[in-house]
Amino acid sequence: MRSKRTPTAVEVTRRRAQATELRAAGLTYDRIAQRLLEESDTPASYDRAAAWRDVEATLAEMIREPAESLVAMESDRLDRLQVGVWTRAIRGDLDAIGAVLRIMDRRARLHGFDKAQAQPIMAAISIVDTADQAELQRETLAAIDALLPHAAQLPL
Repeated sequence: MRSKRTPTAVEVTRRRAQATELRAAGLTYDRIAQRLLEESDTPASYDRAAAWRDVEATLAEMIREPAESLVAMESDRLDRLQVGVWTRAIRGDLDAIGAVLRIMDRRARLHGFDKAQAQPIMAAISIVDTADQAELQRETLAAIDALLPHAAQLPL
């Protein structure tokens, strides 16, 4: 008799991998369900639709992971580009400021910050009490103050 316990994540992952392998081998979803039901840890309610859902979940995960890696890589590139022009920007170089704003805009689009629907934002705040941090803050505020009169001239 089958156990009525909830399958563990490991069992679900294993079953999804098996279903995907069987589908890649050309089996129909009905046949996949039959084959997996022969296994003792497959739920008795496992059917054609469950086999389809398992295969789809595996394929979605296979696509999601590389996409997340690509976003992380592009985000890192944007960070490095911004570092390259940041000092000039906070000193008032209008071209560098324009470049920083374009980089920031690209980062916002990459991460979906500009989407119409509201999304919760979680941030980690750390307080650093160093002379370097204070100096950087003073420089940044001074640069912003110096730029405010020129804001209409900035290229976007």
